[in-house]
Amino acid sequence: MNKSKTHMSVDMLILAAGTGSRFDKDSPKQFAEIDGLSLLHHACKRLGSWPACNSLTICYPESGLNLQQAADLDELAKEMERPVYRVAGGSRRDISVYFGLQHIAARTGAAAGLVMIHDCARPFVPHTVLDRLLDTYYAQDKSGYLGVIPVMPAVDTIKAVLQSPGMADTVSHTMDRGALVRVQTPQLFHLSDILQLHDDFAARYSSDTMDPPTDDASLIEQAGGLILTVEGDSSLEKITYREDLARLSAEAGFAHKGQDMPIFIPRVATGYDVHKFSETAPGPVMICGIAVPHAVNVTAHSDGDVGLHALCDAIFGALADGDIGLHFPPSDERWRDATSDQFLAFACTRAREAGAQISHLDVTLICESPKIGPHRDAMRARIAEISALPVSHISVKATTSEELGFTGRREGIAAQATATLLMPQKERVG
Repeated sequence: MNKSKTHMSVDMLILAAGTGSRFDKDSPKQFAEIDGLSLLHHACKRLGSWPACNSLTICYPESGLNLQQAADLDELAKEMERPVYRVAGGSRRDISVYFGLQHIAARTGAAAGLVMIHDCARPFVPHTVLDRLLDTYYAQDKSGYLGVIPVMPAVDTIKAVLQSPGMADTVSHTMDRGALVRVQTPQLFHLSDILQLHDDFAARYSSDTMDPPTDDASLIEQAGGLILTVEGDSSLEKITYREDLARLSAEAGFAHKGQDMPIFIPRVATGYDVHKFSETAPGPVMICGIAVPHAVNVTAHSDGDVGLHALCDAIFGALADGDIGLHFPPSDERWRDATSDQFLAFACTRAREAGAQISHLDVTLICESPKIGPHRDAMRARIAEISALPVSHISVKATTSEELGFTGRREGIAAQATATLLMPQKERVG
């Protein structure tokens, strides 16, 4: 975070009032534990340790807290270096937010500073995301901008469907995923702005004609205000189902003790690819999903992207799932001139279908030309987009072969890659 902003304080509203019916009908997910602490506890610890945090207000279930839950919140309040307040929530998310905002406003004054609204089902909040939210808020001209939210790219193909009673849903059309993002929390607002919007919504809400907002930025959209976005983080993925606990705890480096929770073990594998430069086909050449200017293209059945091909083989290797030639054989005309982003997306999907979490992707490009340095950041961003990972989990490096061998003679380009996956241990070892 920009040091000039560290004196600015933000009040945190943590939502923990849901029933979590999709998680467990008998146990709200906010009180489920990872490494001995509840999701709510983890979220409060992350938010409360951020230097700009002023206070934490926890919105608990409308039905109240049992003795154990109340004791846990008492213990949490003792641990925090910031004041911790509690307020009962309502029957819907927007009602809980409204109650929480009213509580903060009554305590601090409605004209007071900033508030972040966060769902505790996203327990592991990186301070880097909090820094980006606050720095972006202060860096922009505030005219018309009423909020800042973290987002992640939509990497799957998104289709709109038509629903017909008694029939299977049918596809209406494919949407432009380049214009779509997945929204996360926390979301940053000026307290008086977002409180007024919730006040207005509560006054005009009708269950017969209106759907409640699924996030707070939606109220700004409805009011015609502008919302800024910053890069989110994969660690902010939401816990919805019980099996999500194992995934998120493994990514955060915690061990699970529940008998129905799998143990995750790391797997590391490498991939390698090479293509020669064409003597006739003009450039550019595709490298790591980016069209790089070059006098000639490569000779290949597909688009010849050595970086993405090597990454695919690294992922397939970690899965013990063959290689790129097995899944996309060059003898198959379907893949002639195909773009390699679909190959990497497929490999990442295979990993997730196997229950694996992709922790890190690393690729080294070997060539005398073209120069990789000017395109490195764009390559990292493109790989992150395809694989649905944060850019911080992607590494792109480049080297020459000191004018030795075929790459030294500028006859082609090579790439070697490493993929690190966290795999659920399904077989008993020993």
